[in-house]
Amino acid sequence: MKYYKVLDGMNSCHGGVHVWQQGVKTPAKVVKPCESGWHFTDEDNLFHWCSRFYSIYEIRPAAKAQIIKTPTKYVASSVVLGKKLGTIDNHTSAKVRDKIFELLNNSLNRYINKPKLTKKNRALLVKLRTLINSKKSDLEKQDGILKLEEALFNTLSYTYVNKLFNNFLYYYRSGNDSYYNVFNTGRFAPYKKSLGKVILQNLSKGK
Repeated sequence: MKYYKVLDGMNSCHGGVHVWQQGVKTPAKVVKPCESGWHFTDEDNLFHWCSRFYSIYEIRPAAKAQIIKTPTKYVASSVVLGKKLGTIDNHTSAKVRDKIFELLNNSLNRYINKPKLTKKNRALLVKLRTLINSKKSDLEKQDGILKLEEALFNTLSYTYVNKLFNNFLYYYRSGNDSYYNVFNTGRFAPYKKSLGKVILQNLSKGK
């Protein structure tokens, strides 16, 4: 099992204040998730903790350390920081966006093919698929999605499909990598298992 630590340079992030050193065993702490102990994660949950310009390191629990697993992370009484794997840069972000588009597009195609959809409902989703695969700019696609959503309220169930529309809208807003960036875990968390691998494969290797 491989474990990972997300750092801002050599500094803890997400509320921590520790300055890390590679190969140095950390002092023993009481293990209490989100409050005390040394926190780290695995590939399946890596996306949950990432942001642009953060660095990813290997990490391992110290010998005989107490470990607790939570839904998105692990907490140990002591750990040892390993080698740096790389930094999340614009290239990494772009590759993550590409994967998100692939996953969203697959979800859309699966829903379009549901046998219980009416002709009107299917036609609306086909328009969405045509729009997202067009050569229009991200801004034009945002506007197009908003217009299609106006028809959505009167034709489709306002549940999963609305969420799908909003995910595409958020995806195109993330193109500028400003406030709406691809590492908004609440929006794309359902895809985190696929995205962790993409992050690790596309880290910047520069120091």
